[in-house]
Amino acid sequence: MRLLLIAAASVLAGVPLAARAQTAPAPARDSVLANDLRGLIMTRLASVARGDSAAYHRLIDPAYVNENEGGFRQSGPALLRAVAANRPDSANPTVPPQYTVTEVHTRPVGPLLLVDALVTQQFHVGAGVLPSRWRETNALVRVGGQWRFAQHSETPIVGLGGYPAAATPDSAALAAFVGDYEWWPGFVDRVTQRGAQLYGEDPDHPEEPPHPLVAAGAEAFYPDGDSSGLAVFARDATGRVTHYVTRVAGGPVVVARKVR
Repeated sequence: MRLLLIAAASVLAGVPLAARAQTAPAPARDSVLANDLRGLIMTRLASVARGDSAAYHRLIDPAYVNENEGGFRQSGPALLRAVAANRPDSANPTVPPQYTVTEVHTRPVGPLLLVDALVTQQFHVGAGVLPSRWRETNALVRVGGQWRFAQHSETPIVGLGGYPAAATPDSAALAAFVGDYEWWPGFVDRVTQRGAQLYGEDPDHPEEPPHPLVAAGAEAFYPDGDSSGLAVFARDATGRVTHYVTRVAGGPVVVARKVR
């Protein structure tokens, strides 16, 4: 089973967006069109960040559709109201987020121009910086000699990079997590231990090599190279590990019960 990260989007959803956006200089090797479109994306990000629905409205086609990272689809007046709701609270000012738009790719398809790009946001929270990244895909149309967004969608890039490494539990502590966990009726995920390292295994496919699990905290681990596979273990009143909680992307929260 691929253990999946409990969405970080739920954390970001409660963070107010700030007044303006900033960007790093565009790489010189990008085409003029790519640089122009990078600026257009930045303008859209800035209008959302400051809750400027009028500026946002000027960037979009009348039939524009927006699909966010959670799969929520919006258009028309409801979308513009949602943008306006991001307007910063003057009584509680925040440091504006910094945006960087890179890897801009374009492809014409009939009257549309398809544009995808990598967006990195750095949001200041207290004394720290909370990073997030997503790839966005935009369909643009030409209106009055200007490019306008016709449709937009986002795919979050889930990662744990940029945070202090968690202290690795010792061998005795790791032993508590070893066992078989039924994450779906009839399907079991096996956690094993070799010295000071936990591994994930599929008991139905013993030919597959065990995959190292990386500690993200005292009770949380993810498969090496796949931080989206985070699983958080839980204990009962006696301190015995009873299950782990994870989430299937696009699916439900999964509670995997320890059966052995």
